[in-house]
Amino acid sequence: VGKSRLVYQLHEHLAAVPHTWLECGATPYTEGTPFHPIIALVAQGLRLVAEDTTAEKLGKVERGLRALASVETVALLADFLGLPPPTRLQLSPELQRRKTLDLLAQWTLSLSAAQPLVVFVEDLHWCDASTLELLGHLIAQSPTARVLLLATARPEFTPPWPARSNLTTVQLARLTKRQARDMIATLAGTDLPAATLDALVARADGVPLYVEELTKAVVEAGTARDVEAIPATLADSLMGRLDRLSTAKEVAQRAAVLGREFGYPLLAAMVGMDEAALRQGLGRLVDAEILFARGEPPAATYTFKHALIQETAYQSLLKRTRQQLHARVAQVLEERFPERVAAEPEVIARHYEQAGLAAEASAHYQRAGERATRRSANEEAIGHLRRALDLVATLPETRERHQMELGLQMAIG
Repeated sequence: VGKSRLVYQLHEHLAAVPHTWLECGATPYTEGTPFHPIIALVAQGLRLVAEDTTAEKLGKVERGLRALASVETVALLADFLGLPPPTRLQLSPELQRRKTLDLLAQWTLSLSAAQPLVVFVEDLHWCDASTLELLGHLIAQSPTARVLLLATARPEFTPPWPARSNLTTVQLARLTKRQARDMIATLAGTDLPAATLDALVARADGVPLYVEELTKAVVEAGTARDVEAIPATLADSLMGRLDRLSTAKEVAQRAAVLGREFGYPLLAAMVGMDEAALRQGLGRLVDAEILFARGEPPAATYTFKHALIQETAYQSLLKRTRQQLHARVAQVLEERFPERVAAEPEVIARHYEQAGLAAEASAHYQRAGERATRRSANEEAIGHLRRALDLVATLPETRERHQMELGLQMAIG
């Protein structure tokens, strides 16, 4: 209920205050990837960019560690980020994991020595177990540090860490009818008929996203601002807005297959559109505030304004079309982004699974499980291996299937 908007307003409010702001988020595609949000956060803190060479990235790692830099810590952080360690670590997977957790906590807290630090983690309900473990370390070690750890989650999320004096949970209530009316009046810009205003308040039911999207649907519909102009559901509202964006609708639908956040290079490779049309479509989606953009194409990253918007665009596709697009994404990842496949095999596994290609999906889930095992991320490893086993069970009865099942069962233990 307005979590992201409140965080955005806080960020804006702090703009004039000296501080460091780092942020990351979890997604359904990577909820089984050990430390996925934290890897993005560390890369942001070290200012790593795709154009950096390996040597440049290793240099940034060493400089970014500052007083914590040593032969071992540089190697630990490099390996954590998927870079070739400058020196080989002679550690067991479990010991390396413990040392890495300690280093990440120390590094994060050290950033607050120069100026206050805000760490924002979005969508805890999709975070992997390893990320939650690290956040627990930070909470335990930061009572006296100049650090604000800010996180959002859906109501069903149960924090795995114990209650502490420096830990506060804020439950967001729905908007009152008066607050909803004020918000609608601000968004509409002009007076709406009383019946339309009352219907909007009732249908939005105090949810800020619903208030915003339903009001925009009425305003964008043109001169007809009566009750009949109000979409029956949020999905109807969003689809109406996408329909009015013409060719940009197809861009939104295809982008939704990639998840809530996606990079321009992957979208351009899988979407099958003229580059000028693609950029124009993305621009229209950004102007309509359906997408938010960071950077400029071809280095841009886009995020759907809300997970429900991404889900609505995704569900508007026919099942067969969704399967075809997922298969296309998997093919593009294999052919053009092998480094991402190696680093996040569970992502391509999920695309193969959604494409209905069980054999390919199970093979990549198994690789994801093996990779998590090497990091001593046992909970994530078991999750991937069990998913692979479930998919193998759907394959025809053959000798190869039984061999695959046996190998997975032995790996699970």
